[in-house]
Amino acid sequence: MNNSKATDSDAIVREFFADPWRRYRPHTLLYGAARLYLKTVRRLLPVAALLMGVGVAVGVVGAVFVRRQVAGASDASAVALGASWATLVYLSLSTFAIAPTINALLRVWTGERFTIPRIRYYRLVGAAIYLTVPAAVMSLTFPLGILILALYVWWMFVPHIVLLEGDGGRTAMRRSRTLSMGEFSGVALPTVIVFTLFFLALAMTQRLTPSPPSGFNVNDDGDYVRALQEGESYAADTLIITGGDGKLTPMPPEAAYDEAARTLTLPAPEPPSLTVALLWGALPFFVAALFDPIRWVLIALLYWNLRMRREGLTLETLRQELTE
Repeated sequence: MNNSKATDSDAIVREFFADPWRRYRPHTLLYGAARLYLKTVRRLLPVAALLMGVGVAVGVVGAVFVRRQVAGASDASAVALGASWATLVYLSLSTFAIAPTINALLRVWTGERFTIPRIRYYRLVGAAIYLTVPAAVMSLTFPLGILILALYVWWMFVPHIVLLEGDGGRTAMRRSRTLSMGEFSGVALPTVIVFTLFFLALAMTQRLTPSPPSGFNVNDDGDYVRALQEGESYAADTLIITGGDGKLTPMPPEAAYDEAARTLTLPAPEPPSLTVALLWGALPFFVAALFDPIRWVLIALLYWNLRMRREGLTLETLRQELTE
């Protein structure tokens, strides 16, 4: 591989493909993907902004609908659900961003303009549906849905296989999983790092609904209630709960004690308005969209690197696949 320092951004891809047997480390791939994104930002950023705009629009409409139509839904909980829908829509639509990403990278790599057969774009709809499954689980069941990210990693090469190799459906799914077999950690780690932005955005919307203090539950009125257990006692003058084992737990001054029911009640904090909650929820997703094209470039680099090392992919082979 040429070790000379390339000042031209076009050299990034050429150097990357110059050594087909090199196994790149995650940080090297991330760095290369970030630099390539800067090279192609004029083509990819508008696509990301458009897709995120559609996702956020769906999320806002969903949040407003839930707030108005579902009894007992708070502004914060409605926005948290809307954020999940926005993420689902964006991740599903981002499958179609693979086509301009591949075209941009191929043009940087070879200096040529490649034409992907039109029929393969129709097959890309099926790939988007398949990738919607793990995206839906990740988005709608966050944070537990993070566990399904492994399924996404197995299938993330499906759009590239559809566009560049012409396979579709289950064949592309099996091909994607086989391609990453034996190198799951090297493939998954950089992908998960890029997904962190979406996880942080979802976490921020989840924080709009604060969790009750330890030992308290939320009652029908939205306040926090704690029932004293057997052996526990509460001193209203000192605001301290004494446990059966002698452990002392102080309570805030606003705690109200019902001696007959042996319960403590704390007023829940005032939730943010729907407008504030929507702004708080939408902003981090647009930030994520600003950097998400790095994920598109990164997965394309991983796909090509795996094929070059395992199958001896060459530019001539790629030309043949695009004309079949």
